[in-house]
Amino acid sequence: MPGFSKALAQQIFDATLASSRTTLTAKPGVWMSLHTAAPDDNTGGNEATYSGYSRVNIASVMTSSTTGVAPEQTITATNTADINFPASTGTTQTVTHWAIWSDQTLGTSAYLMYSGSLSASRSVQSGDVVVIPAGQLTVALT
Repeated sequence: MPGFSKALAQQIFDATLASSRTTLTAKPGVWMSLHTAAPDDNTGGNEATYSGYSRVNIASVMTSSTTGVAPEQTITATNTADINFPASTGTTQTVTHWAIWSDQTLGTSAYLMYSGSLSASRSVQSGDVVVIPAGQLTVALT
């Protein structure tokens, strides 16, 4: 089960429960990353660094649905198309985890939203493209 980050929880609480509420603003993209170990909430530690790697905008391939009856509802977001990371152009690296971010790069407004383990670790060799097949990325909130 994917993890809900502390940073996203803080954003939601600040927008809904704080005495001086802030606005939760939709970002123009939702960015997925690959990692060599569990990502860190604050720094994104262990993000992949193989040659050619970059985060992928997944906003256009995610869809959500709700099942159950309140208060026992589950909201699930799933990818409706393959998610393709850029091909490795030389270096080899083993990736084991994924994360979803508010921004393409780390910065003052970027934060980790969700993270989890890949179903199996993947050794990315030169020329390899890491693909998350349609329907294989699922984030559920109950």
